[in-house]
Amino acid sequence: DFGRPPSFTVDPGLPSPNIYWIFMDGMLGFKGMERLFGDSQPEFTVALEERGFVINREAEFESLHATSNATPSLFCPNWYDNVFAPQLYSMDLSDYKVKMDMRSQINSLPPRVNNEFIAGFKAKGYRSSLVLPSAGYSALYYTQFHRNVEKSFPSFVKKFSQVDKAGQLNDLLGDIIGAWAFMYGRVNKLIWPAGYLEKAIAEIAAESSPQLVILYDLTAHASFAFNEDGSFNTGADLLLPQFYPGTHRYAAKKILGYIDAILSWDRNAVIVVEADHGLHVEKTRQAFLAEGKTDDDIRLAQNQTLSAVRIPKEWGGLESPLDPLNISRELVNRYVGKNYRLLTEHP
Repeated sequence: DFGRPPSFTVDPGLPSPNIYWIFMDGMLGFKGMERLFGDSQPEFTVALEERGFVINREAEFESLHATSNATPSLFCPNWYDNVFAPQLYSMDLSDYKVKMDMRSQINSLPPRVNNEFIAGFKAKGYRSSLVLPSAGYSALYYTQFHRNVEKSFPSFVKKFSQVDKAGQLNDLLGDIIGAWAFMYGRVNKLIWPAGYLEKAIAEIAAESSPQLVILYDLTAHASFAFNEDGSFNTGADLLLPQFYPGTHRYAAKKILGYIDAILSWDRNAVIVVEADHGLHVEKTRQAFLAEGKTDDDIRLAQNQTLSAVRIPKEWGGLESPLDPLNISRELVNRYVGKNYRLLTEHP
């Protein structure tokens, strides 16, 4: 049973700005970069603030270190409040083994398939678009996803074995088990940009407004394959923490490029920059432990996320940072109708 998103209270008198959500998979936030790597990112801070963003430097939430749980936590408040949060509150979150054992028991497929955030804005009359990366995946991702397919989607194994691994991998992952499956099939338009994002934004801008656009980017995700200038890091174990800062800084440059491309077409856009988790791979955790990092350090590394929101004054403005789990709630309440309570605390 894939379930269904809730019905929504829709207020046609509310404004309908174009909304862009830049989803940075696996990108650590400001507090984590400063505490773990001694980098407060002053230039990135100024660049975001100059573009009208309010930054949540403390942004953090527990999703058992899995994109499959983090995405519905961000986008599906009813599932989070009624299904996931009660399970989080029932366990000892300081016990890493307990969390990993519980992770296998969480069924997050229904909310990922029936994304509340997208459904809410569709109810308001928005067109939704999903922009995915066009670059191929590494052998690491292929091996990981293939293993997940064999375990969770046995009927697809035959199809998987018949495709050309290099040429058709992206399409297959998008169809079956890619991390963006939390919204795949519910959007009006799916775009694989052949070049820079500007092409995708131009295509989207040609459609009628209002628009909800979600851009998915894996640059910062393990393995940490990039140097700060965007060149590839080769010949090393790229899951080790020391390789993350260069990857992070390159991802930050890409974010600013995305933002500027959006603003060149739509200067009044509402823009969210949000990650789903931090450095959550087990080998990275073990390396942190070997460096003498504490359990609190590691939990911060895994759960702390990049988070910044731009709401121009034309659409009500934003005075203080939003908690990651309140971003979708706040935007739906402001521009669709009053549907959600905001969280004051959470694991």
